[in-house]
Amino acid sequence: MARNKNRMALLLLSLVLLLCRPAQAGLASAVELYNARSYGDAFREFLALAQQGNREAQAYLGGMYRDGTGVQQDYAAAFSWYRKAAEQSSPEARINLGFLSEKGWGCSQSWAEALRWYRMAAEQGHVQAQTNVGYLLQAGLGANRDDPQALQWFQRAADQGSARGMYYIGKFHAEGRGGLNRDPKAAVEWFRRSEQAAAASPVEYERNNLPAARREREALEKEMAPGPAGVGGALPVPGPSAPGSSAPRPAQPRSSAAGAPGTTGQMAAEPIAQWKLFESKTSGLAVRHPSGWRVEDRGQGAFRATGPDRSNAVVAVLPLENLPGSPVEAVQAAGRLFPDVFESPTVSSARPLPENPNAALADIRYARAGQRCVGSVLGIKAGRQGMLYAIASEESAWPHTAPTMKQVLKSFHYIAPSLPAQLPRMVEWIEPTEKAFSLPVPAGWRVEGGLKRVTALDLRSEVKVQSPDGRIHLQFGELSVPPMVLPSRAYLAFTREGNWTSLQGVQPVFILRYLPGAHYLTDYYLPQRLGAFQVLQRRDLPDLAQRVAAQWREMGVPARVDAGEVFCSANTDSGPRKGYWTAQTKLIAGLPGMAADEGNWHVDFLAGYLSAPETEPLAQALLGQMITGQRINLQWALAEQQLQARVGQIITQGNTAINDIITRHQHERTQLMDRAYGHLTRSISGQVLVRDPSTGAEGVVSNQGNYYWKIRGTSQVITSDSPSPPLINQSIDRMDVVN
Repeated sequence: MARNKNRMALLLLSLVLLLCRPAQAGLASAVELYNARSYGDAFREFLALAQQGNREAQAYLGGMYRDGTGVQQDYAAAFSWYRKAAEQSSPEARINLGFLSEKGWGCSQSWAEALRWYRMAAEQGHVQAQTNVGYLLQAGLGANRDDPQALQWFQRAADQGSARGMYYIGKFHAEGRGGLNRDPKAAVEWFRRSEQAAAASPVEYERNNLPAARREREALEKEMAPGPAGVGGALPVPGPSAPGSSAPRPAQPRSSAAGAPGTTGQMAAEPIAQWKLFESKTSGLAVRHPSGWRVEDRGQGAFRATGPDRSNAVVAVLPLENLPGSPVEAVQAAGRLFPDVFESPTVSSARPLPENPNAALADIRYARAGQRCVGSVLGIKAGRQGMLYAIASEESAWPHTAPTMKQVLKSFHYIAPSLPAQLPRMVEWIEPTEKAFSLPVPAGWRVEGGLKRVTALDLRSEVKVQSPDGRIHLQFGELSVPPMVLPSRAYLAFTREGNWTSLQGVQPVFILRYLPGAHYLTDYYLPQRLGAFQVLQRRDLPDLAQRVAAQWREMGVPARVDAGEVFCSANTDSGPRKGYWTAQTKLIAGLPGMAADEGNWHVDFLAGYLSAPETEPLAQALLGQMITGQRINLQWALAEQQLQARVGQIITQGNTAINDIITRHQHERTQLMDRAYGHLTRSISGQVLVRDPSTGAEGVVSNQGNYYWKIRGTSQVITSDSPSPPLINQSIDRMDVVN
């Protein structure tokens, strides 16, 4: 009997293996096709397997729909297939569901849902999911901020060799977070390990940690190097008695009892590990300080910390968005810049630091409540921005207060302000004029705008979104941005730069020299949009520009593309506002028949926000949702290209006497629009390009269905709306559509 049972068990096992083998073989075949970039065939095989419940195939389908690989991009379908695989415990599917939930692609945006999916994958040992959970917990996204738990997840990832996990462990040691004491040496070691792991990793998101880890390590090593102590990283701590200072040292107390317990100037000897942590919920400021100290958040990253005793100890930091003059001039103006910290001070010995020409140090003396006080001011300048650091106390207490104040300065840092666990519910807003595109917008917010046809060939769009309380204004596109041409000799012969021109019915254009990306924003657009404003940071985005320019070059167009972004601030009727704008500009010049100084240019993309300072993180997140969530109505796009082509033909035929330069300009612009849609041009004429997968032969056929079949032995192609072969009495082969 036992022998018969064993035989039965072996028989059942054999049957199971036989049943599983075709599915595994089918999956291997589909993966091989995918890796060979035969995406259409791979998609069909994955689909058949996924419909049978194969979780790996379901996860592959999710990725193909998410990226638009071999199939039209569809985030909702991606989410659906990932969810099917996730319900079968696929860690890859779960981490991708977290990513889609984080972005709001194919679902409502929710940090809480993103964290839930990431955590499920992390508990299965998925390394990237573990670092994602740690990141969200330390940032307070999707749950209350929890540094100790975040550190545990980073440690689990680091144990598996994650460079990103090691990097964040280094950050926690450097900043004294997650229950750790601040330990620069341990931080340096973790940053070094992160560099080594990143350099050896085949995974891109792991390699991306290398530059950040190197910067953090080098800054800490410089801080720990012999010489002046560090402030905010590698900056020297201000202080009259700093090594190398040529200023006279403050007078020492006359009595040796001046520093005795209970006397003026004595500060409590409290271990740094027991210091309190002050965190601002709006500005992202974090400062460690002894018990009894008071920290005052002054907004925009500025703060003042004061001691509890009679030493008049004060630590102050002031970021300056637009710092005129040199760092030496900045520290000399300490009395004006810190009016409520120093009372009628005398600034002396202002000098640049030999090790950092962009920094300057000065000594300061003043009186408070009848007591003589001394201090130091350090100024740092980077571009137009700057930072001022100050420490001061009564002169007699300086030897005892200075070390504590320096530690307070060393402890402060900025962290990302916590966003709400879940963004406002997003709804689809459809462009009302021509149903040309849709955007995700917060439910209940005011939305206005759409498309405007200035002329048949000049189509512009603008969408403005405003929060119910008026503290956030989001903008996507701009109606006031016209098509532009360079101020060539041909145009300047009859007009001048800054004017519109329209000869004999040709589309009006604005004459303006080319302003690339970020410069267009700061030099032209923002002055008109905001009036007076301050540039906090202007940055080019060369990687993005190069990718877009490469796409134009593939179509034979020698386009120069520039992209950039600008952070700024402005005072409005509603109060102070923070702003962010990004723009992408494109210059077309050097085409056949164009003179050397001729060209036309456009602002292909423009978006930004204006927000109250405390709501800026939310504004930034929502703008990102709008940008990534835009969807173009392809039927509208096809009809629009047909209209543009017809108008271009009418203009060309009806204006043969127009100046040759203007005619060439119009012709090239129409040609560019044809190329911009790439493979859609054939669809406009009712045709589609198909390929015989067995021979590789290609041909153009009438676009009358979704699937195309070639009658074997002939050149005849028939169509169907279903992927199932048409029922005819002849042998047929399915044709691939060439995108």
